[in-house]
Amino acid sequence: MVSSTGHLIANGNRRDFDRHLNLGIDRGGASALPRKAIGGFQRKNAPLAGILKLVPNGGMDYTWGFGRLDVNIVNHLTHHGLNFFVFFDFVVHCFNNLKLTFSEYVRLETPKKNKELVVLIHGLCGTRIDMLPIARKLNKSGFQTRRWCYRSIGNRIETHANRLGVFLKKMESTQPQRKIHLVTHSMGGIITRTMLSQIQLENLGRVVMLAPPHQGSHAARKLSPFFGWLTPSLKQLSDEPNSFVRNLPNPFENNEFDFGIVEAEKDRVIEQGNVLLDGYRDYAKVCGHHGILTWYSNTIQLVDNFLIHGHFNLPPNESQAERQLPINAV
Repeated sequence: MVSSTGHLIANGNRRDFDRHLNLGIDRGGASALPRKAIGGFQRKNAPLAGILKLVPNGGMDYTWGFGRLDVNIVNHLTHHGLNFFVFFDFVVHCFNNLKLTFSEYVRLETPKKNKELVVLIHGLCGTRIDMLPIARKLNKSGFQTRRWCYRSIGNRIETHANRLGVFLKKMESTQPQRKIHLVTHSMGGIITRTMLSQIQLENLGRVVMLAPPHQGSHAARKLSPFFGWLTPSLKQLSDEPNSFVRNLPNPFENNEFDFGIVEAEKDRVIEQGNVLLDGYRDYAKVCGHHGILTWYSNTIQLVDNFLIHGHFNLPPNESQAERQLPINAV
């Protein structure tokens, strides 16, 4: 076993050895491992950062903590030359404690499979990064998120809608009891509207559309003669009376879904009012621009409010901590 001064006693037994290890003795010895070294180890081994902890051991001396086992590793292993059998017993003891603690850590951190899923869909010429700020907020609120990406240039809206429908049907078949919510930006809302007019989702929850050109876009009308050959969806998004989007069926008119719209007050792509569509449950306006609407803190909070409560601004009887700030403040 190990004495109170850290020396090996050959005639010790397992109980005494474990007792001394659990006490983390040799408090006056040299530092087991410098703080910088342990910090570097934790940075390189991020999954273990929640398990390994620094335990004060008197003065400037520190030890590693593996669950209930606090051991001055350098003093016991390096300075005192333990024999093979005691060393092997020590390693097994450390590994068992580490394995149990790590398995508990993983089990606690594993996302629950029954969490509601939010699929985020970017707009024309956008990427997954556009929806990242909203996804991070929703993850903190307890949702699972998937940022669906598509090649917005070179294909028609119907093509994107078909791909989105296949993706959502696959998500439904994976977990039939899980609710699926949708958050869209710009043309992503028109893709979603097209998809919902073609297929029926059994587990569809709430839908939030950020600056959707439901009544068309004057910018798309002006740009389509020059770039329509490259992006066929520009002509489809035009605000002309015979455009695709102006004649698209409305799957929300029967109020079957909780459907909310957020408009950008400084939108230079869509004229004011052209985002509206019959059947919406709630409407809000954010003092911001079209292209970066997903990055405003108010937009992010509005989306979170709607997916949780079914409306953008919380009623007065909600707690002050959860109440939404005025939506005209960026």
